[in-house]
Amino acid sequence: MDNSPSSLHSKEKKTNSYMQQVQSMMIMRMYADTMMWCSMIPHIHRRSSLLYTC
Repeated sequence: MDNSPSSLHSKEKKTNSYMQQVQSMMIMRMYADTMMWCSMIPHIHRRSSLLYTC
């Protein structure tokens, strides 16, 4: 186990980049979900309006 400052720093950098990756993945997922909902909502509205007109 190397406890020199340089090794600690590189470890910190690694975790930092990993966190950034996870964050960007989460943002992409949220964006994809939002896009999916935005494309689904008109269909749902159309279906419900059809139900109401019957």
